[in-house]
Amino acid sequence: MSQNPGRKDPLVFGSPLIGEEEIDEVVATVRSGWLGTGPRVARLERAFAAYKGGGHALALSSCSAALHIAMLICEIEPGDEVITCPLTFAATAHAIVHAGATPVFADCDRRTMTIDPGRVRAAITPRTKAIIVIHFAGRPCEMDELSTIASEHQLKLIEDCAHAIETVYRGRKAGTIGDVGCFSFHVTKNVITGEGGMLLTAEQELCRPGEGPLAARYVTGRVGAISR
Repeated sequence: MSQNPGRKDPLVFGSPLIGEEEIDEVVATVRSGWLGTGPRVARLERAFAAYKGGGHALALSSCSAALHIAMLICEIEPGDEVITCPLTFAATAHAIVHAGATPVFADCDRRTMTIDPGRVRAAITPRTKAIIVIHFAGRPCEMDELSTIASEHQLKLIEDCAHAIETVYRGRKAGTIGDVGCFSFHVTKNVITGEGGMLLTAEQELCRPGEGPLAARYVTGRVGAISR
């Protein structure tokens, strides 16, 4: 019997399908000299927003960064509570904690595997300021009921769409139903850039360089974040 039954070479986690077209595009990017935010990033943002049917897209370093920016956009502050689901990657709760707020977990529905609207409603307190829903494994949350709850209590509704670039809920694309949509281009996701993410919002003023939480000029009027 073999003394070392394991693999000789490590098994690649989430090995993506990379073709010559993708390789050629990476080479062209390197040769262009634009290794940071440049025309290809702007083209990706426009294409992503068009695919989603509108809104304003911001390419970021990760979905984690998008969730953090979402907290800033929604003005989540220390002392606030944000309801979310425990069936998710830790970054969802991390974004809440980084904003100084407290994550409050509402469990998922066994039938849908997504956050249970009834448990969300039960978890609301006077300190609740937002709800982060997770479209887990591409399964859409029950957005009609969750949107109603958010509207009734004047809460911000943030969609964690790390698994859900292609997800559609009753004719509406994931990430366009709430106030902010957050997406992942990590190597294990549907669309990849190795690492990377995207934020989608209908609020144009939040996406202008030098304004809003993603201020990009040298002189800014508020504390922002470097998340590109």
